[in-house]
Amino acid sequence: MRWSDGSLTLFPDVDAHGLHSQITLVKPGTLWQHEVGMTAGRYTTDDHWPDDLIVRWSDGETTLYKNINSTGLHSEVRLNPANSTWTHATSLTSADFAGTNESDLVVRWSDGELTLYQDSGNSLGTEAVLATASGSSLPYYRR
Repeated sequence: MRWSDGSLTLFPDVDAHGLHSQITLVKPGTLWQHEVGMTAGRYTTDDHWPDDLIVRWSDGETTLYKNINSTGLHSEVRLNPANSTWTHATSLTSADFAGTNESDLVVRWSDGELTLYQDSGNSLGTEAVLATASGSSLPYYRR
């Protein structure tokens, strides 16, 4: 969870009774104040830790943090440099949509287009358009 002060915390134990065992991954007052979207998933295949994190920053840069655990963020990989296109990515989500046992990244864009990036382990991979901007009701969706 990213807080308004820029700190980032992990809750490794979540159940029907709430969030437990809060772990601070990043202290307040960091560059994390510029995070505008993130999603967790299994993007890498090294099986060292269960989850990775893809982050979209305010300048459009997209970053993968591999193997998130209680000791912090590890192995930062820049998936996309800062640019104007990715500043229009409004929502990120992940799951194994392609059935390859690796998480795929789905992005909703400000114009309503919906795209899939399959197997985003070390790069964004190939983009597939799931819904086009024209005629889409997705621009009206809010998270």
